[in-house]
Amino acid sequence: MKVFQKFAILIIAFSFFGCKNKISKQSFLALGDSYTIGESVEEDQRWPLQLVYELKKNNIVLSPTIIAKTGWTTDELKEGINQAPLNFPYDWVSLLIGVNNQYRGKSIEEFKGEFENLLEQAIVFSGNNKARVFVVSIPDWGVMPFAINQNQEKIATEIDNFNQAIYEICVSNDIKFVDDNWESPSLGAVGVGWEVWLNGMEISQFTYFQQVGGFEVNPVASEITYGLERLAMFIQKVENVYDLDWDGIEKTRGGKNYGDIFLQQEQEFSTYNFEKSNSSILLEHFNNAEKECISLLKDKDNPLCLPAYDHCIKASHVFNLLDARGVISVSERQSYILRVRNMARSCCLAWIEKNNNE
Repeated sequence: MKVFQKFAILIIAFSFFGCKNKISKQSFLALGDSYTIGESVEEDQRWPLQLVYELKKNNIVLSPTIIAKTGWTTDELKEGINQAPLNFPYDWVSLLIGVNNQYRGKSIEEFKGEFENLLEQAIVFSGNNKARVFVVSIPDWGVMPFAINQNQEKIATEIDNFNQAIYEICVSNDIKFVDDNWESPSLGAVGVGWEVWLNGMEISQFTYFQQVGGFEVNPVASEITYGLERLAMFIQKVENVYDLDWDGIEKTRGGKNYGDIFLQQEQEFSTYNFEKSNSSILLEHFNNAEKECISLLKDKDNPLCLPAYDHCIKASHVFNLLDARGVISVSERQSYILRVRNMARSCCLAWIEKNNNE
């Protein structure tokens, strides 16, 4: 939970920095449940209050209002809102709710109606400024120690279904949806991640790798990625990535932009991936990569784990190409995912056994 709080702060903070020069004092309404107030932490450790402290360092004064309680479902949050003395409009409004709907086995159809109603209220609380309303996806509590003896796959599937419903509602209402979980079913990899937004655009992402090949990672690995093109678009004030200045030379003097360098590549690979790739050859590539992966792990005394995993990744890439071509049926798709997952698991298991023995 503390990890969630720290990176939730970063998500909001970058958005505030983007408009620092326009607004010096801002109000923030946080609507939610235990993920909003911080389960089992002191009051001053709740992420909205930590956000106040972090922004104050940058001379941004933030006044938070939190309406959240551990265990709340959508209907209970609505009741909490009705009973709270609110002084809107607020400069920023966040909404994170639904985990307890899933935990208590409540209907997703019922959730959709109640969530949309809450989102409509959030928009009103922002003074109908949709750009200042954002929704955070429900974290997968199945990866937490609390769920170690529970059906984690079932939890993950149900959380995904709730988040898909949230996403669709956000899209229909033109509201920013920030997903904080990631999963690669074919590689048996899952984790928690956070997007960082600046002026309505994702510019960076923080990711934790908690499982690979179906095995818990210890210590948990982390990754920080940057959208350099998106940062450059913000700095250069352009709306189209292909209009980015590439070399600082004016076009009339032979200068190049991003499109001159990469547009042809994008067009040709898109044509190949979606129209021209040979499905029969791709299927052969997949089968060969699978055979080679299995072969490299046969020697139990000295399995070649890394080359085997390289072929596992190749198979995963070919699967994505086959999927893009639309040649894999729904039933076949699950079979291919399982085949890649078994390769990934075998590679990870061989790595663990080899290194533990050493």
